[in-house]
Parts: sequence; C-alpha cells; structure tokens
Amino acid sequence: MPRRFDIHARPADAAEKIVAGLPARVHSFLFHIDLTETGNYPLDRHRLIEKLEARSIRVLNGRVTSIAKRTLHARARQIGAPCPQALPDGDAQELLIAKTDRNYGGRNERLLPRRDRRVLGISEGSSHIRGAFDYKVLPRAQVPPSWWADPNLVLERYISNREHRIHRVHIVLDHFAFLSGVSSLPIIKIRDCTDTREYFLRRGEMPDGLPRALLASAYDFADAFSLDFGALDFVADDTGVYYLIDVNATPWRATESNERISFLQAAWDKIA
Repeated sequence: MPRRFDIHARPADAAEKIVAGLPARVHSFLFHIDLTETGNYPLDRHRLIEKLEARSIRVLNGRVTSIAKRTLHARARQIGAPCPQALPDGDAQELLIAKTDRNYGGRNERLLPRRDRRVLGISEGSSHIRGAFDYKVLPRAQVPPSWWADPNLVLERYISNREHRIHRVHIVLDHFAFLSGVSSLPIIKIRDCTDTREYFLRRGEMPDGLPRALLASAYDFADAFSLDFGALDFVADDTGVYYLIDVNATPWRATESNERISFLQAAWDKIA
C-alpha cells in the first residue's frame, strides 16, 4: 500500500499552506473529511484542487462535496434510479423512516468545535434525531406534520425484504467489494449482520449469478457521486428493486476480511 501522509487541516487553512506541507513525492491526494457537506472544507477548496493538479497530483473524491440524503435523492432522480424519498400523501399505514439530512444523524457536525461550525455555516441540526441509531420507523399517519417541512429531517420509505438483507459496496477506484448480510434489527447496520457474503469485482463487471440490478446501481451511483473512495448501502424490496439508502466518503469497519482488505489495497498499489 502506498505510504500515507495525513494532513490535519482546519476549514480556514489556505490552499497554499496545505500544498506547502505536502512531501515532494506525493502523487495522489484524497479528500477524507467525515462531514456531510464538504464543498467549503477548506474554504478555498477549488483553489486547493487547482494547485494540486498544477503539481500533477491526482485528486481523489475532489468532486464529492455532499453526501446528504437530499443529494442522494437528487442523484437517484438524475440517473433514473429508484428513489426512497417519501411524500406526505400516500398509504397512511405505509412504514416510513425519519432520518436527518446529514450523514450519521449529524453526529460529526455536532462534534466540530464551535468556531469551525461558525466558519462553515453549520447550524445546530435536528432536535428530534441526534444520531444514526435514533432514526424513527413509523407509519405515515404518525409522522408529525411539522417534520415534512423541517429542513433538518428527511422522510423515506422503509425499504425491506423478507430476507432482511442489506448490501454494502466498498469502492476504491475501479475495485468494487460487495458485502451483504442479514439482520432482523429495524435499523440495519452491516456490522450487525450475519450470513455475510462477499464478492469482488472491477468496475463494470456483470458476472452471472449476481443481481444485475444491484451491480448496475452500484456502478451508476459511483459515477453519479464521482466516488473514488467510499461506500454505498443498498436495500432491495421483495420485487428485486434496489434502493440506495446511504453513501459514505469515509467508510471503514473494524472487522474487514483479509480478502477484502487485500482486494481494495490492490487498487491503491496500482497508483503507487
């Protein structure tokens, strides 16, 4: 794996300062910022990218500036993919899930120092949902009317299937590592799953025996988000329609298999 050099930058750090601190032999630069909106991190991000490219440094995740739920919905509509967004009108008993527009319940935004939140223009966020495990699953009829107009909240259809299976796709450049698992918890997290299955593909591969709808959705959404490094979470309904329910540009788990690590590492080795 290429040698890693971490940069601990603040939002107001100038592009010149960041570039000046890079080792001479840097060949790639990855934006790895665990926030929902990163277009202004740092504030002169566009100038930083220009300076990196002027040094022939490959910029990764440079165009990944929003992983908000509303951005996810917009990307789904843009590429003609199924969208989980719920509307106020509909079956009163249909299960919906209430989330924050921010990733992981907006937890990392709240952990930022107050001065950084002020510089980035980040508001306090939702008072109803304070974390990813605080999402609410409830019938449409029980959704408080004010939630539909709350800019901090997003209402989605609660997508599920009889098998209770979720799919996570780790992406490093053209390497796509698929992991699926089963959980009976109402809020499914891949780390809680059993009956896990893995398979490893290069971008665009469509082998027999794997759900083509899942593969096509993974490739299409990776392109739509310009995701060089990250993860996509999908859930299918019982008709075999796959919905993207989460995108993450800073993913990792503590229990990755050796095969998965080796496969993803190989993608980095190619650009070393």
